[in-house]
Amino acid sequence: PILSAVTYPYLATAANGGQIQNTNGYDIMFSSDAAGHNKLDYEIDSYNGTTGAVAYWVRMPVVSHTNDTTLYMWYGNRYIATSQENRAGVWSNGYAGVWHFGTPESGIAADSTVNANNGINHEVLPAAGIFGSAGTFDGSGNTFLDIPSSTSYKPTSTLTLEAWVNMGNGNTFYPNIF
Repeated sequence: PILSAVTYPYLATAANGGQIQNTNGYDIMFSSDAAGHNKLDYEIDSYNGTTGAVAYWVRMPVVSHTNDTTLYMWYGNRYIATSQENRAGVWSNGYAGVWHFGTPESGIAADSTVNANNGINHEVLPAAGIFGSAGTFDGSGNTFLDIPSSTSYKPTSTLTLEAWVNMGNGNTFYPNIF
């Protein structure tokens, strides 16, 4: 998956001078071809209809290391009233769990994968990230996400964990992984 995080005035809603018809940005979609026939799986991380700031995760079938890879964004269809995203499709290639803290539509502890390893939120607050959503932890140990045990993320071989953490206040990050 790649992250498409941009701010363009034309991605604001029509009421805010842009070209987006749905207040949630549901009429934005992605394809790998100029005709729009090869729709790509994507997940809405965040959409701001006032400013046109968007953050969408898009599963690209192939990304070249030698040539530019073109991604087409489609928008402005006034007949689309519900989300066209496919979160599970974006994170289908071996992802056991993906949590985008602060996603208001799905809850701060919702897992974007098909595994539905949804957590229990203990006072983590949604916040704006560098792009997309984030979560605020108070550093006291009282704010945390409790992700229940699941066989889907207990590998028998290699495991890769990734976390994007801003330690702006000098605290230390201690992941508690069992």
